[in-house]
Amino acid sequence: MKILIIDDDLFDRMAIRRSLMMLSNKYEIVETSTAEDAITLLTDSHFDVAMLDFNMPKMDGIELISELKSVNGRSATTIIMLSNSNSEQLLIDCINAGAHDFLLKSEVTESTVNRALIQATKRFELENTVYSNYCTMKEMAEKDSLTGLSNRYYFDEYLHELINKKIDTTTVLE
Repeated sequence: MKILIIDDDLFDRMAIRRSLMMLSNKYEIVETSTAEDAITLLTDSHFDVAMLDFNMPKMDGIELISELKSVNGRSATTIIMLSNSNSEQLLIDCINAGAHDFLLKSEVTESTVNRALIQATKRFELENTVYSNYCTMKEMAEKDSLTGLSNRYYFDEYLHELINKKIDTTTVLE
């Protein structure tokens, strides 16, 4: 499993690394101290899990998740948010932004990191399954099963989209 730790605090990165290493020596761990470097790393190579600090100097964790989604579309990485704040609202905001789990830095131990990895990975898998099922159902709703051609529902949706965008339909239909 390839894990990226994103935290501006060296001691916090060391604590997370130590907990991960106590779990397994099979983890490939990469560390970075800035959100900008994290974006580059996550864009250029695949990581199974990104453990990121919410409170970083130039960009907080939610902004980082948003930036990653704008660069990569759907996230291909399980995200675990780390913070010193025990705020329930922060937890909800992080989950709503796309984090798969939330872990307090003061609770970083071998067992809590293991639990967070398991839960976040499972949530990520479930999220991908739901999205895949959505795409399949959307395809079934928009295409004729016999011919594979777009059906009336798709035509209506496309027409409404064109009307809403105020596109000249004569140029589209020509």
